[in-house]
Amino acid sequence: MINLQSSPQLQWPGQEKMASGTAGGTPVAETPDQQHTITLLRHGHAWNNMISGFPCRDPILTERGQSQAAAVRLSRAPDIIVVSPLTRTLETANIAFGCLIRNPNGPSVPVQVWPDLRECGDKPFNQSRSRAQLEARYPFLDFSECSRSGLYENNERRGHRRARRVRRRLMELSQTYSHIVVVSHQGFIHRLNGGSGRYRNCECWSYRVGVDFSITEDGELAPPTGSGGPTQVAAGEESEVDESS
Repeated sequence: MINLQSSPQLQWPGQEKMASGTAGGTPVAETPDQQHTITLLRHGHAWNNMISGFPCRDPILTERGQSQAAAVRLSRAPDIIVVSPLTRTLETANIAFGCLIRNPNGPSVPVQVWPDLRECGDKPFNQSRSRAQLEARYPFLDFSECSRSGLYENNERRGHRRARRVRRRLMELSQTYSHIVVVSHQGFIHRLNGGSGRYRNCECWSYRVGVDFSITEDGELAPPTGSGGPTQVAAGEESEVDESS
């Protein structure tokens, strides 16, 4: 089992608390010493969250979703952002963290687009635009890992396999970065965090690495070593349509 809190090359004192918000969110105070943390954020309200069985590929955020993303507040800026290649997650990240991603006054926060963070299920709204379309829309992001066509196989077994890969990759990334923000989808987050609840639009939780979760060498979740569990930093908002998205 890999427990990064006790790894000899990683000395992470203290405990982080964060503040964030969509409309009506309540800030949470943070402690002076900050634990290495992974923050999971679901995208804002998109058209497939409004219309059941939305028939089109890769829907955008609604105005409500744009407002939710604009209201996201973190008391500590991320060191890196990793995001699904679907437009609703890219828009959420760009609206919520755009001033950090393209910072005119200093170093920009790096962004990595991971196809493995895409939503589960093979419905049209869970397929992305082509790589060329994404590159034209977001020329400041690197889509080299993404499918040229934007089409992916999204069956259930592959979803769990992707979750294991993402956990291992996040653990590797946490050795370099102290605060990783992951922008993804309800269904995939449900697999990533072991099924601990369903995220609302722009709902956000932070996990202390090696305390609130550990992983085995093959990417499976192991029992947490700490008490209290992850911290909810934004309650999010319910959508009209309750389906993996």
